[in-house]
Amino acid sequence: MRHFDPALLADVRLQPCCWCSRRAPSEAAHIYAKGMGNSRQIDLPWNVVPLCRECHQSSHDGQLPLTFDLLAIAAQRTGLFQAEIENLYARMMKADKTCVVCPDCGGNGLFDETGPGSTFDCGRCNGAGILTQSGEPWRE
Repeated sequence: MRHFDPALLADVRLQPCCWCSRRAPSEAAHIYAKGMGNSRQIDLPWNVVPLCRECHQSSHDGQLPLTFDLLAIAAQRTGLFQAEIENLYARMMKADKTCVVCPDCGGNGLFDETGPGSTFDCGRCNGAGILTQSGEPWRE
């Protein structure tokens, strides 16, 4: 499962560190690890935060900021609850799904990576729909 977004990563790197406020450039730190060979890379706004090199390394070393701290920051930045972020990640890993923005509530819908015509379900409003040929979510 992989969701790679170079534009998001570039934008995050231009922001100051979200932990110590050190000026940019920052590193795009993944809250949930990318896995060996980036096999589980999830470049979505709720999983990537800007950290300076020192804070990023500290986090990897088990020091502050901890995953819980980064989840709180991501929740504040995205308008999601921490539990929503944790649920999205768990659902993505369990079902090998990826995200799409729900057209009804703006929440994160999950869909199978089968492309247009695949179904998605929203973790926020519990709605469902399909992906169009252009890859946009659509509801009947």
